[in-house]
This record gives sequence, C-alpha cells and structure tokens, in this order.
Amino acid sequence: MTKSSVVSLTVRALRNPVHYQRLNDAVNLVGDAQRSVEEVAQILKELNADFVMQGVFRYSPCVDTCSRRDTKREQEKCKKWQYAYDLMAEAVDTVKSEVGVKVGGGTPIEFFWAEQWDSEIEFNKWLTRDEVWEYALDPSSFGLSISKEDFQKWFWKRFSGEDVVDPKKEMDFYLFDPTLSDVQNLLADILEAQINCGIDAFWWDMLLLPVAALLEYGISVEHTAIQEVFKGCKDIASFTKKKVTHIGWSYYKLEEDYGVLTKYGKLPLDACVDLISSREVAFTSMNDARWNKIQQHVRNIYGDITHFARLDFGFGRTGLYIFAEELTVEEAKEFLTIAENFFQQRGILFILPVHGGNPCDPIQIAQEECPKLAYGQYNWYDSLAPEFDTYDTIKSIALNRTQSASSQ
Repeated sequence: MTKSSVVSLTVRALRNPVHYQRLNDAVNLVGDAQRSVEEVAQILKELNADFVMQGVFRYSPCVDTCSRRDTKREQEKCKKWQYAYDLMAEAVDTVKSEVGVKVGGGTPIEFFWAEQWDSEIEFNKWLTRDEVWEYALDPSSFGLSISKEDFQKWFWKRFSGEDVVDPKKEMDFYLFDPTLSDVQNLLADILEAQINCGIDAFWWDMLLLPVAALLEYGISVEHTAIQEVFKGCKDIASFTKKKVTHIGWSYYKLEEDYGVLTKYGKLPLDACVDLISSREVAFTSMNDARWNKIQQHVRNIYGDITHFARLDFGFGRTGLYIFAEELTVEEAKEFLTIAENFFQQRGILFILPVHGGNPCDPIQIAQEECPKLAYGQYNWYDSLAPEFDTYDTIKSIALNRTQSASSQ
C-alpha cells in the first residue's frame, strides 16, 4: 500500500473537478445503491473528470486493514463500508488505472475524537479520553483567564447545541490545540496514511477552527493566544504542503471580520475553497456582490490561486441540505446550470456534486425534516439516485467543460 512520500498536483491545469466521497463506500450495499469501484471509474470517465474531491476521506479513526478491529462485528462493519486504508488504496489504484484523474483526500479536523489511535499507520496504542483531553485547547495555557473545561463546554454547546457538565467525559470530540507537537504528529500520521493510499491532494476541513473559536469567544485578535494558535495551524498547513497539494478554505470571513491573515500571514495553500451560500441555493440565484467580495479577499491574500466553489454540508440548513431536500429535481438541475455559468465567467471551478456528503444531520432526520434519502435509506447525496436525479445535468455540464477546454 505504501506510495511515494511526496506527490504533487498541477492545480492550475484543472478543468473538471467533481465531488465523490468515497470511491469505495457503496461496494457492499444492496440493490440499486450498490456500486463497484469499477463502476465509479466509469462514471468519472464518462464525466471526463480530472479531479475527485474527497475520493479518500477519513471521518472517524481509521484502521490500515479491517482485521485490526477488535470484534468480528466491527470487522464486518469495516468491510461493508470499505473503511480501511488498504481498501481505499485499492479503490484509488483501480480508478487511476481506468481514468486519468487525480484523487483528493481529506478529513474534517473539527472532529478531534475523544478516543482515537495515536497513529493511523502504526496502530500501537489506542488513546483514552484522559490522554486525548491533554490535547484539547486550554485558553489558560496562553495566559487567558478561561479554563479548559469552560471553553470546551462552550465549544460543544456551539457545535452541537447540547450542554455538558463534564466535558472530558461527555464530549464525543474536543477542540484541539494545534500548538502541541503530539497533536501535529497525530495529524501528520493521518496525512501520511492517505498519501500511502495514493492521493494527489489533501483537504483539512476547518483547519483554523481553533483560531475562529477563540475569536468568537471574544479573545482579541491582538492577543498572543491568537498568534500562537494561528502559528500552530500554519505549521500543519506547511508540513501538508511539503508532502502533497494542499487545499483549504480561503477563510475570507476571518480576514474580513478580524484581519487575521493580514496580521499573521496566509496559510500555505495550493488551492482554496469557498462555499455557495444557503440563500443562493434556496433562491437559485448567485449573489454577485458576495462573490465580488470573496474574490477580492482571495486575490489580496493568495494572489492568482486556483479557486474552487462547492456546496457545503454538515449540520443545519446547509447548501447541500437545501439543494437535496428542499429544491425539486428540476430546480436542482436549474441551480447547477446557473451556478456553473456564474462561476465559469469568474474563473472559479465549481466542484460538481456527483456523490457523497450528508444532506441531513441527526436532528433533522429525527424530526422528519429529511424527506429524501438516497435510494430510500442513505443519508448521502447521490446524483444518480432517483430521489435526486441530477446526473444527466452534471454530465452535460462536464462535457461542456471538456469541449470548451479543447476549443481553446
């Protein structure tokens, strides 16, 4: 499974990025939802895709092979969802042997799990809550009069809407301290595990979350705590960029609201991403003024960098939630065309939503606010699922991109 330790992707040459999270996640499903990696490769070939966002993706702690799991039940679950690095590596190899496409990896860094492996390469120790709690961000360590417990409780309330009494025992994940060498080593191992899978680019989702959280809590941007925590995040971005093409949010709001990037420097990025707003999706209309502002910030901070736009997902009424659950099929198709034309004119690459990403969060599902599940049961978006049925529109857009590129 081991690959080269250094890979690169010429992002400026990209024309046709798509989102497909993960390449092998439907291999062992049943009925119409089942999809082999070979079939995924044919979809990407049919779309003439040149980059797959989140083709490899780590959400929760991941093993190198399913036999690492403790029980037979856990091993079977691992195999069903193909959630092990050796299986993801096989999928990348299969796709690349069939299609001339680059594959992106990534992880949502906001989920710094309270129990996790100390390394996703060696698997020599499973860290307990007591051990991981030592890696949780403690404002008092930077001279602030805020306890770790109070800050982590605030973070959990903001993130989940739930109150906790004992954050170490009750929180599923903590807000991490990026300045700690042990934290950086943990994240470096996650990166290396995916590089070993054959990825060409990597995405740390919400890398600057510790900075944003401190600022939102009310800490002045001038405080040394912000400077030190930002430097920790920048260190993570730096070692990532040395290993692989690094993709991240532009963080234009942190610049607009606090001047963070002007004050402390830009993150080392090869390509940046901004999200399409929920309002733009709901009204199937792009906001010129908003994107003028975004592009100006991006140019000021990063210069002439490759710029992606995408539908975001996670918690609440996200862009993908509205796109999948509130728009009709025809409205969704119309929105894809409107967004593509808008971004083409601006030189921004719209990442087409082919597969993956959760439209609904657990609360929305529990409150029956998620009327459309892929193939009637799966909380992920799939353009080929009858509930969404946008694949033909995506295919048309992708082919137009290819024809446009070949005529230039």
